[in-house]
Amino acid sequence: MNNNQTANTHPIKEELISFIKNAYKALAKDKAKLIDQINRNDINGSFAQANIDALKRSESLVHVLDFSLDYISTDEFKKLTEAQIREWLEDTLKTLRKREVNIFISDMSDIDKNKLVAICEYRRFLEPFFA
Repeated sequence: MNNNQTANTHPIKEELISFIKNAYKALAKDKAKLIDQINRNDINGSFAQANIDALKRSESLVHVLDFSLDYISTDEFKKLTEAQIREWLEDTLKTLRKREVNIFISDMSDIDKNKLVAICEYRRFLEPFFA
């Protein structure tokens, strides 16, 4: 099943909730890995930088998202219609594309690279819903 089929058979709200939950799960997992490595006094070990980079990417993605894990559990979010969410995310997609271009044309720092990865990941998630 490709992304367009997924988008056409599942409401965007349901898919968005799943994407957000997975982003926060990845963040928690990456934090736990790094904390475990620190607790084992292995911060200079062979996987330390990879764990740090994974955590930075996970944090960047969570910061790019429109909705937090806490917010998607609120009554306010539950009352939002598919149309309202679609309109919101369509504007978000336009903004993500602009931010992506701005990062590409600027001198990229390591922070910008993490932001770019997060923006691209969120954009790739949203695009099938607006194709």
